[in-house]
Amino acid sequence: MCIQRFDALKSLWTTLPPAPTPRRGFNNWPAIACLEGHIYVCGGSSDDENYLSGVDCFDPLTFKWESLGTMGTPRAGAAAAALRGQLYVCGGETGTSGINDFSALDTAERFTPRVGCWESLPPMSEPRGGDANGDPNIAACVLGDFLYVRGGHEVDSMERFNPSTHSWESLPPMRTPRYYAAMVAFSSRIYVCGGKDDYDAEDLKSVEAFNPALGCWEVVPSMNIPRANAGAVASEGYIYMCGGRIYSDSGPSRSLRSLERYCLSRCAWETLPAIPAECVEPHSILLV
Repeated sequence: MCIQRFDALKSLWTTLPPAPTPRRGFNNWPAIACLEGHIYVCGGSSDDENYLSGVDCFDPLTFKWESLGTMGTPRAGAAAAALRGQLYVCGGETGTSGINDFSALDTAERFTPRVGCWESLPPMSEPRGGDANGDPNIAACVLGDFLYVRGGHEVDSMERFNPSTHSWESLPPMRTPRYYAAMVAFSSRIYVCGGKDDYDAEDLKSVEAFNPALGCWEVVPSMNIPRANAGAVASEGYIYMCGGRIYSDSGPSRSLRSLERYCLSRCAWETLPAIPAECVEPHSILLV
C-alpha cells in the first residue's frame, strides 16, 4: 500500500514511508482517516489474504509511523472518519477463512486517542460492505455534528450517526445508484462524485449533493472525466478528485493518474497536474 502527499501550493507530490503493517494495496483496502493532524490506517487485508484488525498512525511532523493495537473486529473495505476528537470505523467485511469467505458488516466502532481504546456502537440500519464480488463499496464523512455513511449492497442509500443520541437515522436515497463513488463534506453539503452506474455499468462523471437543511439531493456540475474508486477531499473552497478507474464493457478497466478540482464559487471543474503513479482506489486525507 502506497501513500502519497500533494502540496497544493507547490503542485508537488511526495511519497510517504510505508506503514508498519503490510497490507494489500488493491481490493480489501484499510479504512483511512485523519484525526488531530495524524493519519490513521485501520484494518484491511494482509498479503496472505486474511482480514486485519491492526491500526497504524502516521505523524507528519516526525514523518514516522506508530502501531496502536487492534480494533474490536477485523475488517477490510470499511469506511473511517473523525468526529469530536474520536475516530469512527464503519461497515466493511470480515471472514474467518480469508478474503474469499466474507460477510458484509453492519457494525461500527470508535477510537478515543486520549484513552487509547475502542468501543462498539449501535449497528447501522443495514450491512455496508463489499458488493456481490467482495469489492469495497462504502464511504463516510462528517458534516456538522453527524457522521454520514453511504453505500453497501443498497448503493443509493445513506444514513447518519448522531453522537448525542447514540443512534442512526436513515436518509433519502440518492438520485443515481452508484457503486464505487467518492463522498466528501463541503460547504454545508455532502457531495457524492462519480462511480459506476448500478443498472448498465456506465462509468459516471455526474455529481450530486445532499442538503441536510432541506433533506434532499441536488444536482451538481459533472466532473471532466468519469471515474470510479476515486479519492475525494475538500480544502479551501475546492473539492479535489484524484485517481480511480474507468471501467469498460468492451475491454479491461483503466487506471487513472488524473487530478481535478471543483471550485464552489465558479461552479466548475478544472484539471490539475497528474498523480506520479496510477492511483486506483485512493483514500484522500486532508491534514490541517
